[in-house]
Amino acid sequence: MEKKEGKDIYHIKRCPEELTPISFDRYLARGWFRMKQDIFTSTHNLYEEGSTDTIKRVWWLRYNINKFELLSSHRRLLRKIKQFAISIEKFEDNSDEEHELYERYRKSINFDGYESLFSYLYKRVKSKSIYNSHIIRIRDGNKLIAAGMFDVGMKAAASGLHFFDPSYSKYSLGRAMMLITIEYMMQNDMTWYYPGYIIVGKPKLNYKLFLGEDRAKYYDFKTRSWLNYHPSILEEEEYSDEQIEKFMLAYLISSIGN
Repeated sequence: MEKKEGKDIYHIKRCPEELTPISFDRYLARGWFRMKQDIFTSTHNLYEEGSTDTIKRVWWLRYNINKFELLSSHRRLLRKIKQFAISIEKFEDNSDEEHELYERYRKSINFDGYESLFSYLYKRVKSKSIYNSHIIRIRDGNKLIAAGMFDVGMKAAASGLHFFDPSYSKYSLGRAMMLITIEYMMQNDMTWYYPGYIIVGKPKLNYKLFLGEDRAKYYDFKTRSWLNYHPSILEEEEYSDEQIEKFMLAYLISSIGN
C-alpha cells in the first residue's frame, strides 16, 4: 500500500543502497529519520492500549544551530560533567563494554527500547552502513558511563541512540549528549540539529524540548514546512477506526524486512 507525502496520516519507509550527505540533509528537512539501515517518515506511532490498538501523533523537531545559545541550565549541566572524559569519534563498531552498558541501561528503563545495539544499527544481518555515524563516549576514569550515536550529513545532524549507566542518572547524561552533539556541530560549521520526535500523550519524550521551546521548530505535515513550536500541538486527538486501520497497514508493511 503506497502512502503519499502530504496525506494527514501516513507511514513510509525507503531502503536506499547509499545515502549521500546532501541526500541525508534533504530527507531530514522533509521529516524523515533513520530506521536501522533504512529511512522513514511518519505522522503517527502505533500503540497497544489495553485490548485495542491506537495511534498517537508525532512531531519531528529541529533546531537552528546558527541561532543557538546555551541557556544557564545548559551551562550548569555541562559544568556537572566536566569531571568526565568526553570523546567523539567516527563510528566503526560497538565494543563489548558498549554492549554491556546498553544492557544495563535497557534493564533500567520503563519504556520500549531496542532489544540490542545491533537491532538499532542493522536489520537481521550486519551490513555496510549507509550512514555517516559518529559516537560520543563519556568515561569516569576508565569506566564507560555513557555513549550516544548521531548521524551526520552536509549541514545537518540527527541524534540516534543515547544510553548511560543508571547509577549516573543524576548527571542527565542523555541531555548532556545532545549539547555535546550541538557543540560538535558548531565547531564543524553545521546548521540543523534533529533530535527526533515528540509524541502526543507521551511526555517522557518531551526532554527534547529542553534545548529551548522558543527555539524549537516542528515539521507540519500538511504544509510540509517547519513552524515554531507551541504546546497546543501536544493536545490529544481522536481517530476513526478506518484511520487507525489504514495506518496500521502502512506501519506493518514498513516493518517487513526489519
